[in-house]
Amino acid sequence: MTYGEVDALSTSQIADRLQEMGIPFSQEQFLLQVEEMFTAERIADHWWNQYPVQAEGRNKDFPWLAAWVLWERLAPGKNLPGERLMGLIREGAAKLQARDWRSACDIFLSAWEVLKKKCRNRSCTLDYLEKQFAGLFFVNNFIQDLGLALDNAAVRDPIYAQKRLQFYQEVLETFVHEDADMVHQLRRAVADSFGLLGDYARADEEFSRLAHDFPANPWTYIGWGDLYGFGPNATDPIRAQELYRKALELAEDPFDREAALERLEDFS
Repeated sequence: MTYGEVDALSTSQIADRLQEMGIPFSQEQFLLQVEEMFTAERIADHWWNQYPVQAEGRNKDFPWLAAWVLWERLAPGKNLPGERLMGLIREGAAKLQARDWRSACDIFLSAWEVLKKKCRNRSCTLDYLEKQFAGLFFVNNFIQDLGLALDNAAVRDPIYAQKRLQFYQEVLETFVHEDADMVHQLRRAVADSFGLLGDYARADEEFSRLAHDFPANPWTYIGWGDLYGFGPNATDPIRAQELYRKALELAEDPFDREAALERLEDFS
């Protein structure tokens, strides 16, 4: 059975067919479920476990597809089932592969709005979301892909530099219990976004706070140096070199040392 077959039915026809299968459909109860759950498949699984469902052959797919179709018809805006979210993410990934950065951002950001809304009234972690969307997509990969699209679009269009800043701020606000490395990366992206927008005072403030909170992390100074040494808004190569030297002092990992040295060599 296909999504299209079920979508061709009216809402009342779908509800009647669910009733015939032993699933007492209630719109009021269903709208509570779509707020709580993340995928139509989870709702269908709940039905199978809760009621004596009578369905064989192709009809076994009907409860899942019915939940998917009804979710999209009845739920308020920006609340989409994971199945539809997967489609958006695949569409954005295709734009990303084609280097259509702006289109990739627009599609990915619409998917982010859905995820953000689902996490609004609960404590979300990446591990928790990975379990909710298991078998559909990887949330961490999606966030990284969206970040990559925004990184590329932001250097070409200040509108996307603002979107980049907002996105990284929202990720920090949404995932407040992640590990220190991820928090550092996100805060560095926020600081860098202020620089892309030309607000160097705020960028310096954010990098200074980052250096205070993560005193042993050389990537604070590498990112800070990049702000002044590279990119379309680079303004102060001398300061960039000072920051790279500070990163080199802190770097213990060979990869970190090489990153700082390569940047310094670019100015020699």
